[in-house]
Amino acid sequence: MLLQNSLGGGPYLLQTDILEARGFAEARDRQIALAVSTDHTGAFKFQLPAAKCAMDALVGVRFQMHIVGCVRALASALDCYGSTIVGVLALPTPILTAGFAKAFQVGADPKKVTSVQQEFIARLKAAVDSAGPKGWDDWVLGLRNMLVHRGRRMNMNKVVPTGSRIITRSGISFGSRLVTVLPSDPDRSDVEVMRDASEAGLVLTEDAFETMEGAIRSTIFALETGAVTLREAWVERRTGRITITQPAAQWKDDSPANPFVGYAPGTEPFDPGQFHVNPVFGTRLRAASLNDAERARWATFD
Repeated sequence: MLLQNSLGGGPYLLQTDILEARGFAEARDRQIALAVSTDHTGAFKFQLPAAKCAMDALVGVRFQMHIVGCVRALASALDCYGSTIVGVLALPTPILTAGFAKAFQVGADPKKVTSVQQEFIARLKAAVDSAGPKGWDDWVLGLRNMLVHRGRRMNMNKVVPTGSRIITRSGISFGSRLVTVLPSDPDRSDVEVMRDASEAGLVLTEDAFETMEGAIRSTIFALETGAVTLREAWVERRTGRITITQPAAQWKDDSPANPFVGYAPGTEPFDPGQFHVNPVFGTRLRAASLNDAERARWATFD
């Protein structure tokens, strides 16, 4: 359930996203198939063809959209997973703003958690580390942050010959395709990575599809393996085999209500007399002591 909710439909939807991106990549390749040529002197030149319609201009953009969507889904899955870790292992950090990196940071601090919590965190971290190359999780989160929160890095594409050529009166055109490569250090700016390119590398040396499909596999493995560990921890807590107290730090009373009133308040009144919801939602409300009979209990929570 965690995997399906976090990935917005599960791994199959992500694979569909990648397939659609491949489709747009093929359309983009057809556009630049003969963009590399030589003139009568034998000098090479690269000339992108002009778009013949709006769809031609959008092919490259739609390819990028699918890559971005995939990265955002993976990073969101990791952050939702982090929030689940905070809840199940009762880590002392606000659960509302918890995320993947924060969960592991707090869980590894012996000053904040018990040895039992540290043991479960170590198992979860081992699953993440074994899910892919070193730093794969930091790379996914870093790329999402770059795409969502900061100015975009330059898109890097590599022109690769296909081996075919067409001889014309003006010279020879060589069949080509584009290979997109992703940034190897998305947390840094273009200026920084170009300054250090000779030492750290500018981009990943693999096709973007290799990277994205690998990230999908790593995320699925880490979440599925971790879910087994978290279920074990939850069962042991429920049966009393281990005792972990849910900390008050998860719900700090330091965020006073400050609702946004909108641009035309009162034009569409909302004062429902009753809600029709799934029975599971009712169970969740009762578990959180949010019905009228139990809401006062929140003042007694420590």
